[in-house]
Amino acid sequence: MYNKNVIYGSNYNLIESNLVSIIIGAKCDDSIIIASDSQATDKLNLTKKYVNKIFEKEVDNSVFVYSGAERPDINELVFDEAMRNYKSNLDFSVICRNAISKIKEEYPDVRNENGLLPFRMLVGILNKTTKKLELYHAKPEGIVIPTKQIEPIGSRCNLAESTYQLYLSYAPDQYNLYSYEDKILEAILIAIYRIKQFDLYCGGDFQYKILKNTGDIKTTDKDYIKKMENKIIPELLKNHVERMWSDE
Repeated sequence: MYNKNVIYGSNYNLIESNLVSIIIGAKCDDSIIIASDSQATDKLNLTKKYVNKIFEKEVDNSVFVYSGAERPDINELVFDEAMRNYKSNLDFSVICRNAISKIKEEYPDVRNENGLLPFRMLVGILNKTTKKLELYHAKPEGIVIPTKQIEPIGSRCNLAESTYQLYLSYAPDQYNLYSYEDKILEAILIAIYRIKQFDLYCGGDFQYKILKNTGDIKTTDKDYIKKMENKIIPELLKNHVERMWSDE
């Protein structure tokens, strides 16, 4: 779904605006999901454009899916530096922390007013030898932590979290929720959908990658996305609102 208030190719003086990107990751029993919107800012001519925000890479018998918020170039520098030193028998969090420190030292001019790099990443990893999956959140403070829950990043992460938590509160089998990859993907897409409905700086198509513990990567199914946006999500949201009112 595209934001109806946006005229693409128009100058919105975006350099002075609070830019928005929404990226959500989740760790399921046998997969890692990362999903996002697809709208970005062309800072050269101050217009909006469509970009790929989720990437994949294979290094030393490990498969990665990853995405970042804030400055894409800084995310790329940190990730590439981590990959230069990555070995599948090493702790990724240590490698990534070292990469953040190095980029911070090499590019002092890009630090913000708090002395931090303007970046934030979600990195899903499959170690093909051990079949172990991990989802890491790399933060500008140099913190790199694995997470076992749904993890949003971007300027609207609080709204995203409240949206998918509300949806999941009505999902079945609360004690084993993360075995339901399709239910988690649905919740993530609902959160992105709600943000794109009203926020000028979020928009474009859904995109997602799902890293399976087999090493396969499922990419965006456009037919599924079309059905989700035009039929399934509106009906789910309507049913949830009606249920909330009836519960009261």
